[in-house]
Amino acid sequence: KNGDTYLVAVLMNKFASLKELDLRENNISDEGAECIGIALEKNTSLKRLDLQGNDISDKGAKHIGIGLEKNTSLNRLNLEENNISDEMKTKLYEIWNKNTKRKESGHIWLY
Repeated sequence: KNGDTYLVAVLMNKFASLKELDLRENNISDEGAECIGIALEKNTSLKRLDLQGNDISDKGAKHIGIGLEKNTSLNRLNLEENNISDEMKTKLYEIWNKNTKRKESGHIWLY
C-alpha cells in the first residue's frame, strides 16, 4: 500500500527538478505521509503537492508539518478530505504561515 508513497518520497529527493506532484485519492496512509514529510525536509524544488482525499490522520499530518518547517520551496499544498482534526489543521496553518514568502503568495487547502 505504501510502497508507491515511499517511491514518491525517494523521487522527491532524487529528482531536483520535480515541481508538481499530484497524489490525490491514492490511499496514502500515515506511514506514507511520514515518508512525504521526510522528503519535504530535504526537497528544494517542489512547488505544488496535492494530497487530497487520502487516509492521512493527525499522526501523518504531524510529519508533513515537520517537513514544512524545513521546506522553503513548497507554495501550494492540498490536504482536503483527509482525516485531520481541526486542531491539527490549525497547527499546519500556523506552520505554513511561519514562512513569510509562503504566507504572502502560497496557499494551503485544509477544509
